[in-house]
Amino acid sequence: MKKQEEREFDIINQNLLRGGMSHLESILFRDIHSRNVAYYCYKIGLAIGFQPSNCLALFMGGILHDIGKTKIPKEILSKPSRLTNEEYEIVKQHPKAGYDILRNVLGITDETILAVTLYHHERFDGKGYPFGLRGEDTPLVARIAAVADAFDAMTSNRIYQTKRELWEAVVELRKHRGLQFDPYVTDLFVDMITQREGDVDELLLMDTNSGQKQIL
Repeated sequence: MKKQEEREFDIINQNLLRGGMSHLESILFRDIHSRNVAYYCYKIGLAIGFQPSNCLALFMGGILHDIGKTKIPKEILSKPSRLTNEEYEIVKQHPKAGYDILRNVLGITDETILAVTLYHHERFDGKGYPFGLRGEDTPLVARIAAVADAFDAMTSNRIYQTKRELWEAVVELRKHRGLQFDPYVTDLFVDMITQREGDVDELLLMDTNSGQKQIL
């Protein structure tokens, strides 16, 4: 993240600590992916016009969204090759596992945090998991988290993939707009990214024949 973003992140962190962040939450706070997802969620919430308290809840949802993966075997999560169908079905259990940890173990009742954790892998076209919710049946906060989660996954080095360039991630978001992702949230987030980094449409031209990017 850039210096300005880091300063904003520190301010959010201080507010959360004053609010009594738990030990478990503070550990998850150090996870880079969760931090990035939380930051993007927070910024999208602000852009939409959420109240500051709701933005902070959305931020914490981003921090905690993958807590259910603590119940998934490490050998599956760290597997460098493609998962088998059976392994993928196990991974798909993590939203429900996360909800159970937050609601029934930690006693968290905030609807935003719980919704982000439980529904962030739902798709706008109804082909997501764990419930196959379609369109606006998925809470808006989870539709926000889905975009933030996917963008950071694409632009970060993972065990199973090398990170993509920003322009490639933007192309993917646009490609799956209305399918995997909420169109409104996608458009808003792409506008945020391009305003921060420069207009991707003006900077890059995709050569559809070679698949190579051309700098204008």
